[in-house]
Amino acid sequence: MKKYICLFLSTLMFLTVFSPVNCYARDGKKVIRVGFYTLANYQECDENGNYSGYFVDYLREISQYTGWEYEFIQMNYSACLKSLNDRNIDLVCGVDYSSFRTSTLDFSAQPAVTTHYELYALKDNDTYYYNDYADFDGMSIGVLASCNHLDALDDYAAAHHFSFEKQYFGNTAQLEKALEDNTVDAIYATNVSHPSEKKILASLPSFPLYFVTFKGNPIMEDLNSAQAVILDVNPNFDHDLYTTYQQDIRNYRCEFTRDELDYLSTAPEITVTCDPSKAPIEFYNENTQTVSGIAADVLDLVSQYTGLHFRYIKSDSFSDALAKLQSHEIDILTALAHDYAWSEQNQAFLSTPYLNSSIVVVRNNKTKSHERNIVALPHSFNLTNSILDNPEYDTEDVVYYDTIEECFQAVLSGSADCTYANSYNSSYLLSQVKYRNLSSTTLTAMTEDVSFGLSDQCDPRLLSIINKGLACISSEQLDSIILQNCSYKEDPSLLTLVYAYPRISIAIILAVSMTLLSLLLGILLIHSRKTKEIRIMSETDALTGLYNRRAAEDHITRQM
Repeated sequence: MKKYICLFLSTLMFLTVFSPVNCYARDGKKVIRVGFYTLANYQECDENGNYSGYFVDYLREISQYTGWEYEFIQMNYSACLKSLNDRNIDLVCGVDYSSFRTSTLDFSAQPAVTTHYELYALKDNDTYYYNDYADFDGMSIGVLASCNHLDALDDYAAAHHFSFEKQYFGNTAQLEKALEDNTVDAIYATNVSHPSEKKILASLPSFPLYFVTFKGNPIMEDLNSAQAVILDVNPNFDHDLYTTYQQDIRNYRCEFTRDELDYLSTAPEITVTCDPSKAPIEFYNENTQTVSGIAADVLDLVSQYTGLHFRYIKSDSFSDALAKLQSHEIDILTALAHDYAWSEQNQAFLSTPYLNSSIVVVRNNKTKSHERNIVALPHSFNLTNSILDNPEYDTEDVVYYDTIEECFQAVLSGSADCTYANSYNSSYLLSQVKYRNLSSTTLTAMTEDVSFGLSDQCDPRLLSIINKGLACISSEQLDSIILQNCSYKEDPSLLTLVYAYPRISIAIILAVSMTLLSLLLGILLIHSRKTKEIRIMSETDALTGLYNRRAAEDHITRQM
């Protein structure tokens, strides 16, 4: 029996010492060794040794549930997979699934990200255009020899009826150099360096990438559990994270098809109108006699990116602007709620949303609570329909107004108890001094996306061109536009100052009043003294100081 126990202990010691499992503890926390290959926006390390990127942040989120710490070990992608197979590391991020890998590797239950391959050409290549499949026929395409998705490229070419020649390369650097040297016409890749120097010819169907570890590593169970909780709590976690990092790799220019370029070469001026009183999103600036606001600035960028030319036509109200859209008098309405039923009702197509807003309810702080609940709502707004159709909101007594600002004025005057608006309109109006007694509360269950509304009689190519222009606008550009438009510029006046600083204004008024009163009293006192001196001088003799003859006669007369 002792012999078997000794044999068992010896075997256990051997496995402990020589096991290739690489997880170890540091200050009570399990340390996971991660193979780290550089991939722009996914896995990067700066000169100070700071790690960042989509996969890095995803791992950090996982660590909040597992308590892991990470040791990033830098090597190329192939070396990562080899080191993982040799059990020298624990984890690699962003590995595509293939059946032959499952014999040695365990894949996460959920994808880490979904990506897709694209065909890239040099930006100054005038031979090939986006999705111009007829001209793709016979082209030379560079691919990585280690790529597991070449079948997808073959299937894509067959589906779009073009043939091509493959040229194989050992790594991404060689692949991109072949493109720069014109050794190949295009390259097949998921990510490229210097994207502004290249243009996209085609985007292939997406596919998932996973977290992987070596076969049987128990950390995968913990990773799967953490990932399940993350996606259960926030189903949009991976999408939000992807958006955060992918916004930096836009080309900031549009890739047009030949058909779209033909349209642009002959396109007339596009007529545009707006709601004249929906600041800061869209409004007519009476001072400059121009259309202003977030929508106008966004459309200016679309014009820069696409070459489209816009001409604005003034409308008297939102109802008037909608009527012009419905009757096809104009091509574009600058702000229309992104609701397909609403757009069909107004005979319009919807662009990609360029603005997302929460909805707020606005009330008067000085109105005491009472049983009535009169709601002020603007005519012809999709938001009005949404509020009326929602049983959660008490809208039995509704008063309609032409504009959002009129609704605010009704709440301010007490004609209504509340109104609803998107957060941009509300913030803009509430920043005005005259609405200082109003306050807003955000409705977490309701939001509103804002799009351009295009007449359904427009050329369909116009919609795709505008959407491509919108896709080129970065988050930083949009944020800058919003900041420039959302601050209300109050005209300076005494009344404005009193509204804005009531306590200070009252103190100043009191101080000025006391000063004026003091001056008035001083003047009266001086005047009284001077009058008395003049009277004494007129009644006395300057030499003797006694009553003079006139004063003496007056005194004798009064005594008699």
